[in-house]
Amino acid sequence: MKAGERLLIWLGLLPTHGRERPPRRAGADFKARRGGGPPRSGGSQLGDRRLYLRGRSVAPAPSGVAAAAGAVGASIVLCLDRGFLYFADTTADKGGLRLATFLAMRLLIILCISTLTAQAVVPLILRPELTAHALKLLEQSERERAARLHDEFDLGGKTEAAKAAAADVERLERAINTLPADIDRRLAAARACWSGLTRQRRELVTAGYTDVEADERLAPMRWRCSRASTAAERDRDNYLARMRAQHETAVVHREQTVHTLADAVDAVKGRSERASAIEADAITPLSSTVLWSLLKSEPGALLKWLIFSVVQLELELLPFLLKFQSGQTAIGRRIAAERQIAGVRAAERVAQAEHDTEIAAALHEASGRAAADALSSNDVQATFARVFAAHLAACAPVEAVQAMMREFTSQQFDVDEFAGRFPRYATVITAAWSRAMRDASDILTRGLGSKPASDRV
Repeated sequence: MKAGERLLIWLGLLPTHGRERPPRRAGADFKARRGGGPPRSGGSQLGDRRLYLRGRSVAPAPSGVAAAAGAVGASIVLCLDRGFLYFADTTADKGGLRLATFLAMRLLIILCISTLTAQAVVPLILRPELTAHALKLLEQSERERAARLHDEFDLGGKTEAAKAAAADVERLERAINTLPADIDRRLAAARACWSGLTRQRRELVTAGYTDVEADERLAPMRWRCSRASTAAERDRDNYLARMRAQHETAVVHREQTVHTLADAVDAVKGRSERASAIEADAITPLSSTVLWSLLKSEPGALLKWLIFSVVQLELELLPFLLKFQSGQTAIGRRIAAERQIAGVRAAERVAQAEHDTEIAAALHEASGRAAADALSSNDVQATFARVFAAHLAACAPVEAVQAMMREFTSQQFDVDEFAGRFPRYATVITAAWSRAMRDASDILTRGLGSKPASDRV
C-alpha cells in the first residue's frame, strides 16, 4: 500500500476495503433493521445505540451548513484574496506593515469561518473517532443520569422499604400459619386430655358401668379438659386475631411502599426517556460538543485534526504564499511607480495651493493695514464724507419713489377688497382712486411745487 493511500485511510477519507463494512451486529435484529422492519425484542440497548450512531455518522452534512461555508469561502477567495493580491502586486510600501495587517485579518477570518467548515468537513475526517466518542458520551451521560436520579428519588431507600414491608408480610403469614409453642403445647395437652377421657369412659362402659355412671365418675376430668381446652382455644383465637390485624396493616404498608416505589420508578423512567430523546439529537458525531470533548481527551484525534487544519490553512493561504514567492510583476511595478508619481504630484499641488493661500492671506492683511492707515487721514475722511453726501442726494428720490410705489400697491389691495365687499360704491371708489393716482403721477412728474391735474381743470 502506498504512503498516500495509508494517509487517506488514516484520515478517514478512504475505506480499507472496496465498500464499507456493516456494523458488527448479527442476527435477525440487524436484518430487520436493514430491511426496514422493527427489531426483535432480544437485541441489546447498546447494540441499538451503536447502530443508531453509525447510521447518524454516515449521514451527509446539512446542506445549509455546506452552502454557507461554500458561499463564505467563495466570497473570500473571489473578493478579498483577489483584491489583496492586486494590492500586494501594485503597492510601493517597503515596510510591509499593511501586508502583515491584512494577513492577520485573513487568518482571523479563517478562524471565524472554521466553525462552518468544521460542521461540514471535520465529521467526514474524524468519522470513526466521533462515532465512538459520541457513544461513549451517551453511555457516560446515561450512567451519570441514572445515578443522579437514583439519589434524587431515593430509589435505594424506597426499594429497601418495599423489601422490608414484603418481608414483614411474609413473617406475619408464617406466624399465622404457625402457632407459638406454648399455645400449641396447651392445645395438644387439651386434645390429649379429651383422648384420655374418651378412653377411660370406654373402659368404664366395658367394665359394666352405664353411660350415666361413667359420665358421673369422669365429670371432674371432663371439667378439667373443658377448662384447659377453652383456655387454649381462647389464647389461640386471640393470637390469630392479633396476627391477622398486624398482617392486614403490614399488607397496607407493603402496598403503599410498592406504590411509592412504582411512582418513583415511573418518574425516573419518564425523565430518562425525555433526556435520552434530547441527547439522541444533541450528542451526535456532528455535534461540536462531541468534537471538543474528543479533541481534549484523545491525543490521536487532536493530532489528526491539527494536520487537517494545517493543510486547510495552507490551501487557504496558497495564493498568498505563491505571490510572496514570485514577487512583484513588471506590470505591478509600473502601476506602483505610476501610483507613487501621482502621489508625489498630488502632494506638490497641495503644497502649491497652501503656498498660494499663504500669499493671498499676506496680501489681504497688507491691504487691510494700508486701508486703516488711509482712513486715519483727514483729507480721506473729508473725501468720503462728500462722496457719501452725493450718494444720499442721488439715492433719496429713488428711495422715496420706491416707498410711494410700495404704498400704492398696498392701498390698491385695500381698494379692491373694499370694492368687492360693497359693489354699490365700486364705481365711486374706483373713480376716486383713479383721480388720486393721476394726481400722484403729476406730482412725481412735475415736481412737488406743481398743482395736481384735477385742480388745474
